[in-house]
Amino acid sequence: GHWNRSYWNGSNNINNTVTDFLLINSNPDSTTLALQKAYLHKILDTLATEPNVLYEVVNEPGASGDLTSSFSWQELIVNEVHNYEASHGYSLHPIAVELNNSQLGSTSADFLSPYDYQGNPPVYTLGKPVVADTDHYFGGGGGTDWWWKAFMNGNNMLNMDDMHGTGLLGILDFGGLEASSENRQAVRDTRNLTSSINMTAVVPRGDLSSSGYALADISGHRFIVYAGGAGDVTLELSSASGISLSTFWLSTADGSLSPKTNVIGGSSNQSFFSPFGGTLAVLIVNP
Repeated sequence: GHWNRSYWNGSNNINNTVTDFLLINSNPDSTTLALQKAYLHKILDTLATEPNVLYEVVNEPGASGDLTSSFSWQELIVNEVHNYEASHGYSLHPIAVELNNSQLGSTSADFLSPYDYQGNPPVYTLGKPVVADTDHYFGGGGGTDWWWKAFMNGNNMLNMDDMHGTGLLGILDFGGLEASSENRQAVRDTRNLTSSINMTAVVPRGDLSSSGYALADISGHRFIVYAGGAGDVTLELSSASGISLSTFWLSTADGSLSPKTNVIGGSSNQSFFSPFGGTLAVLIVNP
């Protein structure tokens, strides 16, 4: 539907661009590609001095979720951005591609937006920031469990939100795919955590937790553990032998925090019990 109205559609212009929506983001002819580059250069010129700009080549190209045919064209655009900014002495802005999981390790893009993370998002191992965007998998959904598992596996989180019920201007219509209240709570909670805890050195270390989901800074003795709804979790703390650690729990239902307690590190199988019972909860351990 969007393509039928798009000015890039050759049926809607006098510039002889392609009329096939699959070709526009995979294998455009020389005329279309030249216009794409001119359009891109204008954007880069306009935003050259702006510091807080992130680019994404394209949103959801390809048919039926198969982004394979778009890989080469996306790489061409990424390289065009890199080369144009460098040759003009512009500030270098990060640019993302959107790809299937199997292609993520082969791109020269600066950060990544996976397309098929709807199941259990894989542990981050790609050496570049990964943005897990609910739009690609659920629309406005996803929910608490998916969000926290993806976050614990080292992903940066992005939630598609239509703004309904927020009182904010700019309400959008996604065809009934209204944002999940669970997702909004998860946005608040992960934002609060990353603002209050030094996240610089933490990496996914699900092997340290009985739940299989943890972020850890071993040398700094800092741990964030997603316990799910089990009510209890065990954590490998032998690296913090003899060190007093402050612990508290976060309820993912409403963001409430438990009182802090202390534990002495050293156990390879330290038990923790959630004060929130079977409610999905997160354990935070700090020196």
